Formats: sequence, structure tokens, C-alpha cells
Amino acid sequence: MYNQGWINVDKPAGISSARAVATIKSLLKAKKVGHAGTLDPIATGVLPIAFGKATKLMSFVQDKEKEYVFTLKFGEETDTYDKAGKIVATSSVYPTLEEVRVGIKQFVGKIRQAPPVYSAIKVGGKRAYDLARKGEILSLPDREVHIKKIQVESFDAVSHEAILRVLCGKGTYIRSFAHDLAKNLGSCGHVTELRRTKVGIFDENNIISLAKIEKLVHTDALKDVILPTWKVLDDILAFDFSQKQGEQIAHGGTIQLPEQKTLFNENCVLAKVDGIPIGIGKIDGQCFKPTTVF
Repeated sequence: MYNQGWINVDKPAGISSARAVATIKSLLKAKKVGHAGTLDPIATGVLPIAFGKATKLMSFVQDKEKEYVFTLKFGEETDTYDKAGKIVATSSVYPTLEEVRVGIKQFVGKIRQAPPVYSAIKVGGKRAYDLARKGEILSLPDREVHIKKIQVESFDAVSHEAILRVLCGKGTYIRSFAHDLAKNLGSCGHVTELRRTKVGIFDENNIISLAKIEKLVHTDALKDVILPTWKVLDDILAFDFSQKQGEQIAHGGTIQLPEQKTLFNENCVLAKVDGIPIGIGKIDGQCFKPTTVF
């Protein structure tokens, strides 16, 4: 059985991201398994799952750009901001296609956004959705997120639904964006369908369903769907170190760099020994300081 790598799982609707991870863990009989970015139970699509040494790189992948395609239905607001919740408000105001196209422009760039109350964010050590179900939390503080691009894929004036595609940074909640957009347009709304189509190098071109993984798990074809652990680091700066320096890095030691390799404010550098990745760190002046070792 394979002991490390990534699988780009196509998470189906109706299960949590944690459930998808548990399924992969059971199928691969792996000890360490995790995912790079939670998807809501109603959501489908790209869920990068790491196992073995690849789990040390999950935070690196979580920081990458993400793309979503979702359906926003105007006229009804739910307490969860999606179809899984209860209707808490209605509106007879339905924006036009042109109004939506103009409205989305206000959300491009760095914006302030409050996460949905029904979310996995921890408040005092407890998940917000658990507190919300008990009626113990009314709102969450807003924070800065970055939305790079928004486009309207289609618009239905009869069903009052818009399908939107959003390219955004870490921490962006599509449900909150949908809620805020509808409110800014003088209406209300909620997400009825949500699919993540990209997380960094993971997209729909190399995605695979849990059902297919189950069929392949005892065959040689499984190797064709497992991406190498270090694949997610292909786009970062890399330095080669000596065997002795590699041993220092493995123990968290700082390495003095030659003057010709001096770089400033490089916060993500891959360290290699004989071409093999041994860790990730940052460069401060002429010093390499490891932050993660493999």
C-alpha cells in the first residue's frame, strides 16, 4: 500500500469533509490523513486529501487560491445561508441580470466578511455551528478576505437564480458572499448548489470520486490517481543543501547561506539534499530557518 501522497477527491454532497477523510483513511489503511480545506456538507468538488508525510503540507495547500461555482437563489434567506437551513426571511425584490453584474464588482478585491454562524470556526474552543444550534451565538466578527474574480455564468429571471464563478483566497465563505451580495441588491438569498472546482494545483482535471477509489484500491491502477507528496511544492523557490546542512535542518537548525544566495523576505523556500525535499523554511538575510521538516 502507498504510504504518502495526495488524492484529489470529488467530495459528494451529503457528507462532511471529515467523513471523506475517514473513508480514504480506511481504504488506504493510512495512519495520518487530512484534507486541505473544508467543504460544507451540501458542497461537492475538489477536496485535496493528504496521507503520510504529505499531511505536513496541508497548510501550504490551504493557503492557495480556490475557485467555486455556485447557484444563488434570490428571494429567500436561510439561517445557514444555504438550502440546508430554515427560511428566516423573504423578499419580493428580485435583481435583474444587469444589477447582479454591477453588484458583484463591489466584492472584487480585499473585503470585510463575517463568516456564517453555522460554520466550523471555533469560538471558545467550540465549533460555531454547535453553539448556533443551541442558540448561544448570534454573530461572528468579520475579517479581511480576498476575492480575485467574480463572473456570472448564467441567470434565470423566472426562477430568480444566478450561477456565479468565484476565484478567491483563503478563508472566503461563499455562503457569506451570497448572503451579502443579495442584501446589497436589496433582496435576500441563499446558496442552493455549491461546487469547488480548484484548490491550487488541484482541479477538475485530476479529480476522482470516492466510489472509483474504492474500486481501484486493490489494483495497480491506484498509483495513477495518487499525486506525489512534493507536487504541491513545484512552484516555490528551492535550495540544495549538503548532507551535513540537511542534518542540521532536520533538527530545526538555522543554516548560514553563501553571500550569492542571500535573499530577503522569502517566507516559503523548499530545502533539498541530493534533490530530495527535506523541509520548508524562510530566508532572513543570509540565514535559512526551517519551519517544517520532513
